[in-house]
Amino acid sequence: MSLDILRPYSLAENFAMRIVAHFAQGDELAKFDQTDRHYGKHIMDVDVGHPANCITSGPRVGDLEALHLPMLDDDGGRFRVAPSRTAGHQHVYIDKAITWKNYVRLLELLAELGLVDETWARLSISQGAATLRYPAR
Repeated sequence: MSLDILRPYSLAENFAMRIVAHFAQGDELAKFDQTDRHYGKHIMDVDVGHPANCITSGPRVGDLEALHLPMLDDDGGRFRVAPSRTAGHQHVYIDKAITWKNYVRLLELLAELGLVDETWARLSISQGAATLRYPAR
């Protein structure tokens, strides 16, 4: 695996790695049974009758071997992003309390996937709490 995939992508590269598609909704969705929905068949190519209304995490819907760029649907408004005092960095605050045991699991997984700094995650776990400096003003 190329280490190039571990570098941050520009916004243009980020969107180029995803597909813009048409997500069936309302009356259109009734045409697809639960199995079709499970396999992403309700997400269609964009054409004149099906304008773009969604973006996907990867280059092909249902391709389990492709690399995906994670994205989350934050319906509860629980994620807040604030700039760090370090230029080009940011902090994510999650407004949902979880147990320490689950927080450790989250930190370990995010570190394993390279989504947070492994040293910061290990330090947070060893000191029994995560710490961040105050956001930039």
